[in-house]
Amino acid sequence: MNRRVAVMLLVLVAGEIGVFYVEHRDVVAMNRSADALVLDARFPDTAQAVLARERVSRRVLERVADVARRRHDVSLQVVALERIVSSAPGDTEARLRLAQALRDAGRLDEAERIYREELQGLDEGGGR
Repeated sequence: MNRRVAVMLLVLVAGEIGVFYVEHRDVVAMNRSADALVLDARFPDTAQAVLARERVSRRVLERVADVARRRHDVSLQVVALERIVSSAPGDTEARLRLAQALRDAGRLDEAERIYREELQGLDEGGGR
């Protein structure tokens, strides 16, 4: 009897893992090395699927931003960095990375606004 229960539990766990993978394969794919993702022709589609999710961890957003930067895909990089900054608006480093990406994308007015806000924060007492 205990063996049957163990087998049943094993089957259920395997099923749960399978369902999780099917539902989250885009996020799971982001766990591959950045070097592998840079070379992956499917990266833009996978990144778009990840960015379309309502909830994504900062680690995954950082991976998307980094790989997009390395692939010279500024539009994906900007979207990932905007998500990071929206969840951590006081993160100066992320804001400056976003400003640089916006500049690279030719969105100079938006980049300038962020740079000015950061400079103003420094003038008002050493940071945001």
